[in-house]
Amino acid sequence: MHLATALATALAVGVAGCSGGTQQGTKAGGSPAPVTLQIGSADGPGSPGGDMVVEFVRRVAELSGGQVVVEPVWHAAGVPAPPAWDQLIARRVVSGDLDLALVGSRAWDTEGVRSMEPINAPFLITSESVLDKVLTGDPLPRLMAGLDKIGVTGLTLLPEGMRHVFGWGRALSSPHDFDGVVIRAPHSDTVAAVFAALGARVDDPDGTAFSDSVADGTLAGAESSFALASGLPGRQPTTAGNVRWYPKVESLVANTKRFDALTDDQKSALRNAAAATQTWSIEQAKPDAEAAQQFCDSGGTVVLADPADVQALQDATRPVYDNLANDPEIGDLVRAIEQVRNSAPADPEPIACEPPTTSSPATVAGDGGDFPEGTYRIDISADELVAAGADAPWAGDVAGQWTLTFAHGGIDIVEVSARTGVQSTEHVSYCVTDGRLSYEVFGDESVCGDGVYFDAARHADGDRLRFLDVRAAGIEERYEAPALFGSKDWIKIG
Repeated sequence: MHLATALATALAVGVAGCSGGTQQGTKAGGSPAPVTLQIGSADGPGSPGGDMVVEFVRRVAELSGGQVVVEPVWHAAGVPAPPAWDQLIARRVVSGDLDLALVGSRAWDTEGVRSMEPINAPFLITSESVLDKVLTGDPLPRLMAGLDKIGVTGLTLLPEGMRHVFGWGRALSSPHDFDGVVIRAPHSDTVAAVFAALGARVDDPDGTAFSDSVADGTLAGAESSFALASGLPGRQPTTAGNVRWYPKVESLVANTKRFDALTDDQKSALRNAAAATQTWSIEQAKPDAEAAQQFCDSGGTVVLADPADVQALQDATRPVYDNLANDPEIGDLVRAIEQVRNSAPADPEPIACEPPTTSSPATVAGDGGDFPEGTYRIDISADELVAAGADAPWAGDVAGQWTLTFAHGGIDIVEVSARTGVQSTEHVSYCVTDGRLSYEVFGDESVCGDGVYFDAARHADGDRLRFLDVRAAGIEERYEAPALFGSKDWIKIG
């Protein structure tokens, strides 16, 4: 299958069906048969949330001795994700359509659960050290307690990092910058109230709706983490590194009826696996300062807001904070987190940084420029493509040996199919503009900024090439382009 054809005709990733967990009686001798549970996630493999699911699945298998099998249901809200995707997954686990789920803690405030609202209180938790102490200490069960009344059992909470607001071409670092603009943020009443206090409105488009809103200027910024910001649509995302609004925390939960139907040993395996996954998540998390530098290395910009502007942001959002702190249901929990914050050590601050100048050549179409031309190859299996988030039928068609020869502004593409052994070849044009390599998909000679494009390709070492931030114009909701191009190093063979 030709590369252009493969991408142009790629099928969108579907929502895996969920039939619910099954448990088939007992084995001879009275021991229970293995039980299969399905866990839903809005993410796919290779994302921070996806990695958490994979680790939890592994831990459950290990700690249960095979008595519990957890099957991921990737992109469980749909592709592209519809509005309020977190809430859709939350409702699936409440209804029992999913046995387990990984859901952003922010989502539960629209679903009748208030106990996790303090996590998104503006400027309450602004460092990893505070977050880790909160999630491993006395506040943890109190944060999850509100789930009980809607038929959900909280297994644990997992840290995913500090949240910043990333603007396109400029940082949004003062109250004035937010007045009257739209910020992309996942649906949450608490988060919406934070930005409303600054005069901003939130929206949560995904896929082409997201990229189109960036392109036409509808969105002024997006709430995200450094780990994910290099994958935002548009170019040159910029943020104020010293403005950390709140953390993102994932809730690992179970449908209570389904959980209660398990044996004591199976319940223990799930709880112990959840605790082990939390420990793993804390160990894997990069400090905000380190993540900021990596963000700059992959094309972003970090500035430092004036201390007076940081204080002004805190003052402007203080009414939201005070409403939570004075609330009779959750105020005590806010104050408990304040005590943790006051006793935790300070984390290193991100420093201002910009993309390396060597990663931003400005060249014309057909010129090759500073791109490291040569011949590069990968051998990629269907399993590797699926693990990177691709649809299984598409992965079977595309798996095989791929060779890209970059020369004089063109790419000779050769694929040898692993399934049929048939070799396909084609030639496309490419250019490098503002640090991104673009190539045509549909035969358009004006390829700069269109087609499939990558963040500046980087050498992992002398004979390897790694494509970063892989996206495809017009099919951003698809997961195939990143899976094929960006999931492993390309080896230089000539």
